[in-house]
Amino acid sequence: LALIAVVTGVLLGTSGIVFDDVGDSLPSVVYGQRCEYDAKAFLKSVDGYEYCHVGADDWTSEMPVDVGDYLVRGFSTRLFGGKSYGPSRKFSITPKKIKVAINEDEIRYGVLPTVQVQLVDGDVIACTAFDFEDIVKETTTVFALQDAITIVDANGRDVTANYELETPTKTIKFLKRSVTITTADGEFVYDGTPHAKEEFTTDGLADGDRVVATFDKQTVVGSYQNKATFVVLNAEDRDVSGHYDITATFGSVEIVQRQVKLTVEDKTKFYDGTPLYNNIVIVADDTPLVAGHTLAVSEYTELTEVGTVDNELQFTVTDGEGNDLTANYSFDYGNPTLTVASRAVVVTSDGASKMYDATPLTCDVWSVSEGTLADGHSLNVEISGTQTNVGTSDNAFTVQVLDDAGIDVTSNYEFTKQYGTLEVTPRQVKIVT
Repeated sequence: LALIAVVTGVLLGTSGIVFDDVGDSLPSVVYGQRCEYDAKAFLKSVDGYEYCHVGADDWTSEMPVDVGDYLVRGFSTRLFGGKSYGPSRKFSITPKKIKVAINEDEIRYGVLPTVQVQLVDGDVIACTAFDFEDIVKETTTVFALQDAITIVDANGRDVTANYELETPTKTIKFLKRSVTITTADGEFVYDGTPHAKEEFTTDGLADGDRVVATFDKQTVVGSYQNKATFVVLNAEDRDVSGHYDITATFGSVEIVQRQVKLTVEDKTKFYDGTPLYNNIVIVADDTPLVAGHTLAVSEYTELTEVGTVDNELQFTVTDGEGNDLTANYSFDYGNPTLTVASRAVVVTSDGASKMYDATPLTCDVWSVSEGTLADGHSLNVEISGTQTNVGTSDNAFTVQVLDDAGIDVTSNYEFTKQYGTLEVTPRQVKIVT
């Protein structure tokens, strides 16, 4: 009985001791695989396993999944309490080798390829950049950039380091990308220099690409399409225009006339038989001509006869080479007038007297007492005054002015007539009886 008691005590004392039948190290496992370790406990089952990094003492019951070197040990609860730990065995988790292959044979330019890869269940890959051998060519080779690859597990944790990546090269063809370019509208006042509205919008460019536009510029007044030629450059300033189908919508450019304010004074004179005109103009300081341009009056109004008319003018603008640029200007010179006033002349007829003799009394003597006729003009005076009987009357007359061509221009004169007096006095008769 004593022996039985001793044996029983020994057995009870060793119950729960953990042991195994493996060497110091376990076989390595690849990321995504479980570490298979089977420890045993004397007279009972192992309660569980604990793990830690090699060289650390951070034991935990959570099995490691990331690449690294680890220790594992089994543990069991002893009959009288307390834990019994088995020997620590080393094992390693090595990276999972994968090929990150390009899926497509053709891609739309500016769209990233997609990749296919064999990952651990629940892991997801994202690749944000690729290396194209020659981005300009229609057909080129491409592979995924390893630095641009991220792999996360189902919990969003980055597990990229648990993979050994291989990124094979693949030949692909670019399909053209459609882009619409719309140029802006613009209006410019003529200033002798070329203009374009160098603004535009785009719709459909690939990320990182930009458009360089060369605009057709217009100088003279008119309506034009705001045309341009376009080149598409990528972020490295390489010409990738060949990858685009460009649809251009051109706005409009208006070059409008340059408004010039002019001062033209009214002009007045008395009729002299010669034309009155005024072709002297002054350009306002705040609306100058384009530098190097010259303004001339090409047509102007003339007024010879008495009256008032609008002084209508036409202008010509030329540059230093004599080119006619008038159509690029508009002129505001108000409403100047020309006025020719009547020429004042005073004509006086002489008077006469006599004693009644039963014959008409007339006097053909006259003179211009004030004023003068215009050069080359002649005055005809027709005296109609007559007095026969005793009494007085005006020595009346009419006037007519002819120019050197014999044309009647009397209406351009304002005549004041001063009539002399014709007087017939009674005749003295002596009666003898």
